[in-house]
Amino acid sequence: MLPIKPHLFTPVGDGVEKVFIEQYDGFDIYWYKWARDGVANVPDYEPVIILYKDQEPCMVILRRGWEYKPYHISELKFPPLSILFEILQHHPSVQKKKDRYFSFKKRISSKIGRKYEVEEVEPSQIPALARTGKNHPTRPRSRLGPGAEKFKTQQKRLKSTMRNSVARNVDHIYCII
Repeated sequence: MLPIKPHLFTPVGDGVEKVFIEQYDGFDIYWYKWARDGVANVPDYEPVIILYKDQEPCMVILRRGWEYKPYHISELKFPPLSILFEILQHHPSVQKKKDRYFSFKKRISSKIGRKYEVEEVEPSQIPALARTGKNHPTRPRSRLGPGAEKFKTQQKRLKSTMRNSVARNVDHIYCII
């Protein structure tokens, strides 16, 4: 199965440094890497996860501010799959069929469409800090302290959503992200 390479849009002067892909049976994880994460002096890795069912894309999962948001492929304007990274922390957005608040097209008008090469990597090549956020300077402490219960609930909901879409790979995906 050939991976789907998303179209990429970023602000002028803020191009992605490298793009990596981890390929698995039933899903791909694209890791978009920048030299720094906003004001934090650490490299920024942002995942875009594409799940497949019967060799066709069925779901896209984005991470915004350390929270995972799944999108069923029927919600998205696809093909092509278009991803927009905004602000200094490079929070991703995906082009949906119905954008309620902001037009995706309008938001990308001041951005640059980027061409990029993808480098295949092993999971061990992506830093644990990028995967888990543990001790990451941009991760809210509330997720590790008193607010941890809300975070765990959100993770359970995501796992349930993913299980309904692609049951055979969900536990493996959940362990990786």
